[in-house]
Amino acid sequence: MKKIISMILALTTAASLAVTAFAQTKDNDSSNPVTNDTVFFDKDADGLELNADTVLTPGETYYFPVKFIEAGKTLADAQALTSTQFNNFKFHFANEEGKREISSIKVEKHKSVYSLAITVKAGWPTKLSDVSYTVSVVDSKDSKNEIDVAALAFQTGYKTIDDSSLKNPDYVVVNPEAPVLTEDSFDTLNDLADGKEVTFAHGDWEFSVRVNGMKDTNMVSNSDDIDAIIEKYQDQDFKFVSFPAGPEFRTTGTLSIDVSSEMDDFDGKFFVYRYLNGKLTEVDFTLDSEEELVKIKTKQLGRFVLTNKEITDSVVDPNFGSNGESSNGGSEQNPDTGANDFVAIAAAMAIIASAGILLSRKRK
Repeated sequence: MKKIISMILALTTAASLAVTAFAQTKDNDSSNPVTNDTVFFDKDADGLELNADTVLTPGETYYFPVKFIEAGKTLADAQALTSTQFNNFKFHFANEEGKREISSIKVEKHKSVYSLAITVKAGWPTKLSDVSYTVSVVDSKDSKNEIDVAALAFQTGYKTIDDSSLKNPDYVVVNPEAPVLTEDSFDTLNDLADGKEVTFAHGDWEFSVRVNGMKDTNMVSNSDDIDAIIEKYQDQDFKFVSFPAGPEFRTTGTLSIDVSSEMDDFDGKFFVYRYLNGKLTEVDFTLDSEEELVKIKTKQLGRFVLTNKEITDSVVDPNFGSNGESSNGGSEQNPDTGANDFVAIAAAMAIIASAGILLSRKRK
């Protein structure tokens, strides 16, 4: 009997058997042995499952470990893909939708574990994009020997702010995991505020501004160090507040940055810059020593740099923009697991359907 491999892209672990792709039914529960040799992509290190509802963030790389179950064994017996198995088979990834959203997709070794590596193209969109691939497994010694075909689907982008965050215009928390405000969101807040300023907030910042007439906007923020600045100006202290999407409002607002933790370290002296296109531009601000806040009047949010010393050489990266970003479009071919024939497809589909996984399969 020919060896069979069922590509179950079900992202599951033995620790979460209640929601695995191995059905929760009497006939197909996770304790039943699999009929065929089986390969699946596990959850990543943060517990993220890859399915049609999963949203992958632009600019990030995700690693989903590849697991293997020998025919006749159960999910609890799943093992990490071995080097021998990796060398025997190949994965082919043919893009069906969302080609421009992905920089690369392949199976590679990550921290000693063979994993499906997906790198999402950087950007700050206001809408989610659907991405899908046809994933086929072939014998590494005979690329014409196609063993299995499956559809892999997920989304990229940023989620929209939750409606529960839109009830109080005096303090709207903008979670970086769901930082997109739609035109309807702004209209709701504008009505609640009677056309007056709305205050958005997260972490150490607040931004108060009128929002009438605003369109969809990405307000994702972070306080990550900007490595190029840290490296160039090594003899001074910094605080960073960044809005990488550079959202622009119709009227001038006030950005307030909490500097209570920096007052002593900076000896009460602050210099504020905007970092754009590899250069630092000084920004006017006021320091509220009593409230320990740096306040900036602006229409457009961006990458703000607070430091304790004046910067005279403002060019951080003289080569900024000299090289275009390279992106990987089209299908990619990557080695991984495979076998020979297709049997028990109906059983595999029943398993997948029972878990609610959007996975389509077809026989060659």
